[in-house]
Amino acid sequence: MPNIQSPTWTNLPWTGMLFSSIVHLGFRSSCRSNGSINYLLINLFEFQARTPSTEPINGIKTFDVHIDPSRNLWFRFYIPCREGDKNKHGGNMPLIIYFHGGGFAWMSSNSLGFDNLCRRFAKELTSVVISVDYRLAPEHKYPC
Repeated sequence: MPNIQSPTWTNLPWTGMLFSSIVHLGFRSSCRSNGSINYLLINLFEFQARTPSTEPINGIKTFDVHIDPSRNLWFRFYIPCREGDKNKHGGNMPLIIYFHGGGFAWMSSNSLGFDNLCRRFAKELTSVVISVDYRLAPEHKYPC
């Protein structure tokens, strides 16, 4: 059997280790003993992305579509723009529907990490990305 070693922290720069440690500590300390989440505390560690802009940023145009404002259900479109034309997209493109991580308990589709990932997908894969925001499990238990 081959000797497989787990990845080590030494491969990361010190700033990455520090940031990961702080975020991990924040998320761990926001979990209560009864399984619920202290959202007041976790919001300190969840960085939100900028709001969608009418002008493309790095060749990606974004906008939000609100499905049901009363329940705060929405999704965000990421559309790559053609080179040289700031307002037109490049014709037929594949579609990626992205459901963000967070264990259905925390974070949202406009969290900075997920926003950056969707922008990267849209740019590098030249595809339209729809990032879906959904209600989180602690407040909205299955089936709701």
